[in-house]
Amino acid sequence: MNAEMNEVMNEGMNEDYRVGAPVFDDDESSFDVDHEVEAVESHDATPPEPIAEPVEKPSEIVPSIEQQRAEQQANQAREALTKFYEPQSQAPMAEGESRPPDPTQDIIGYMSWMGKKLQEQDAYIRAQQDVQRQAIETQEFNGHLNQFLESSVTSIKDKYSDFDAAANFLYETRAKQLNAWSSVYPNYAQKSTIDAIIGDELRTIVATCAQKGVNPAEELYRIAQNLGYQNQAVQANDQVAALQSRQNSARTLTASGGGGSTGPMTKQTLSDMSEKEFDVWISNPKNEARFYEIMGADPD
Repeated sequence: MNAEMNEVMNEGMNEDYRVGAPVFDDDESSFDVDHEVEAVESHDATPPEPIAEPVEKPSEIVPSIEQQRAEQQANQAREALTKFYEPQSQAPMAEGESRPPDPTQDIIGYMSWMGKKLQEQDAYIRAQQDVQRQAIETQEFNGHLNQFLESSVTSIKDKYSDFDAAANFLYETRAKQLNAWSSVYPNYAQKSTIDAIIGDELRTIVATCAQKGVNPAEELYRIAQNLGYQNQAVQANDQVAALQSRQNSARTLTASGGGGSTGPMTKQTLSDMSEKEFDVWISNPKNEARFYEIMGADPD
């Protein structure tokens, strides 16, 4: 961002202008007094002087020390302002924008113009400071969120040793959901956009957990479970149970011819059969009779 560059320039300018501004106000009043005195001396009950007279008059009047100092400070301020607005110096002046008066012809008007520019500069500096302050506060806030999340993850690692796998599952699931909207929002097909959205959502979750006083890592793990995540141990147990169920169904089918059954046929066994397995089993007349017996139904 250009904020750093602007800050460097603004710091140097603040020292020059903020000290000089009161002098401008005092000098302006002093200029008014001198002007009034000159008006009394040069127009006291006499007809207007020839046009050439005012041209020679500035050379006849020796500027006061305060006037000289004010002009010097005004020139310094003008040079600094020129540097301050240098990045925008190539832009054309907007229509109706006032141009600075010539200080050699209208020093009071020039000082007034300079005061206005200094006010604009002060407003710009305050705006930049507000932006920088907000950026610092945001950075500090995000730092506290990251620390809170990291500490929360560390505290549950013994309870949820597979937290990293759950977090990866949660990220991949959310990324797929966002990417599914890319036909409507093309930016959602970009990883940078997806990461930014997920990052904002994560910060919101952590901040909400901080307000409620709950562990954000545990909440993230539960969210992953609600979306279908299972740790490897649970997945392995489910796979073993499914395999055993298929093996039992196979043994039941082989025993349906009249012997060698490893266990009684029950409603649960029938329920665990696939449609294809049930069709094979029920095709045997003995099994058909057994089916009606198990179900407590009359074959007629």
